[in-house]
Amino acid sequence: MAVQLYAIVTPAGAVVNLVLWDGTSTFNVTPNTLVLAAGNAAARIGGTYLAGVFTAPAAPTPAQGIIFLNSPASGATIALPNAPQPQAKLYCILEPAAALAALTIDLPAAPQDGDDLYVLSTKAITAVTPVAAPGQALLNIPSTFALAAGVSQHITWSAQYSTWFGL
Repeated sequence: MAVQLYAIVTPAGAVVNLVLWDGTSTFNVTPNTLVLAAGNAAARIGGTYLAGVFTAPAAPTPAQGIIFLNSPASGATIALPNAPQPQAKLYCILEPAAALAALTIDLPAAPQDGDDLYVLSTKAITAVTPVAAPGQALLNIPSTFALAAGVSQHITWSAQYSTWFGL
């Protein structure tokens, strides 16, 4: 028999490993079970197998909050997530197909003290408009600014002042 991909599944339905097995030779994973996973993209370690269906695990939150946004369109609004940990670095890397006339960036709604945000674009953006959440202020950050290709804009959150400071 041909060797195929199998998932090792706990009694609770957690996928704890993936193995290649011929389906017939002795291979004991008790108390877990082996479930054929060949050809199923959702069968991944950290996912689940419940009621005969594999569910892939959720994507992990990056430790430093790197966000790639491929090809935002001119006039689009990008909502940035909160950083995954205090004093994190959040990188918003834009890769538009061409230079943009305008882009709005909604800043994280619940930043933590000392969070740093870097915005970088591979193409020029004529007018970037940063939007702070209610109760947040912007200091030393223009209400609209140009972003040259390859040049980053850096801002830092201060919980003490409830303010994003441009650096």
